[in-house]
Amino acid sequence: MIKHAYPDWFRPFVELEKDAREIWNFENQVVPGLLQTEEYARALFAAARLPNTEALVAARMTRQHILERDSRAHVWAVLDENVLRRAVGGPAVMARQLRAVLEAAEDQRTLVQVIPYDVGAHAGMAGPFAGLTMNEGADVVYIDGRVRGHVTADTNHLDEYRYGYDLLRADALSPKASLDMIAAAAKEFSP
Repeated sequence: MIKHAYPDWFRPFVELEKDAREIWNFENQVVPGLLQTEEYARALFAAARLPNTEALVAARMTRQHILERDSRAHVWAVLDENVLRRAVGGPAVMARQLRAVLEAAEDQRTLVQVIPYDVGAHAGMAGPFAGLTMNEGADVVYIDGRVRGHVTADTNHLDEYRYGYDLLRADALSPKASLDMIAAAAKEFSP
């Protein structure tokens, strides 16, 4: 049931994610799904007025179990500063969400970086995407879209997105400075 909460075009990515060696993604508006709290995810899905909000929230929380395994993938998330500033679910929900990102980054296998506003235009302006580096089989990239996303193993697309990701990491603050910015934003949202 939970597996079927995801659209057909996203399911292959979720299945491959379980066996990935590395998960790397860029988000320009929201916290990556693997790092979302339940209440943040619920607020996102509710804002889109989706009829299956509860099933989507349950699926997202189930998906996060891959981060609890001893042999889990390394996760590298690059976030636009927008992600820290939009109070999804209200200030209290956002404060808890940002603290959850900080907690996730305490694991050496999770790295979070933020691209601050003062960078201006950057390589992720076209929108969010995520890549999987696989232990076995072809690497893939997921390109997000408003109505439909797209998963591809095409090496030309993969090379293009990896290069773009390298540019995003170069524009981002260091991991320590990024966590400091996230902590400051969490404090601003805290009552």
